[in-house]
Amino acid sequence: MKPGGANRKAVTLRDHLRRATAHSHDRLDASMRPAADWRSPDDYARFLSAQHAARVPVEAWLAQHAPAHLTPPEQTSLLARDLSRLGKRNIPARDSFTLTAYGEASAIGVAWVLAGSSLGNRAMLHDMRRSLPKGTEWPHEFLSSVEMSQFWNSLRSLVEVPAHREQTEAASHAAICVFDHFFNVARANQSATELEGVR
Repeated sequence: MKPGGANRKAVTLRDHLRRATAHSHDRLDASMRPAADWRSPDDYARFLSAQHAARVPVEAWLAQHAPAHLTPPEQTSLLARDLSRLGKRNIPARDSFTLTAYGEASAIGVAWVLAGSSLGNRAMLHDMRRSLPKGTEWPHEFLSSVEMSQFWNSLRSLVEVPAHREQTEAASHAAICVFDHFFNVARANQSATELEGVR
């Protein structure tokens, strides 16, 4: 069979999304992920606070524009409970989240980012448990969310299929906007923390 023949694996929407967002994903991961050695509950709380502040407007957008099967389980309530158990308050969401397109492909792009983050959350939960002293555990409803993992599995059937150009472009644009939104919130959260340290 010649290259490009019938045996060649089709490029899926998920493949396109991963390629389109690779840089944005790496940039966000470097800015949002807690310290590798999980130095203190305050470090962890800052991570949870940034996640909460970023997710509030994205969840609101999904509730308004996405069909039910493309609306991931709410995570902000889990984050709020984890923060409360750490003795911390939520940071109010200062940023809004908007897209110029509201079709199903855009909703898929937004949902794909939120659902895909559950894979990274599982890895972070493993790192946290491995790094903390024996007998110590921090609240982790958000990191261990089973509902989001289940949603991710259901979403895979929609992204692991070939997609036409218009769908690919709309979904990729939406996903990049979500990553950029999270990055901007994380950067603002970090700047606020650094200012507090100077005072």
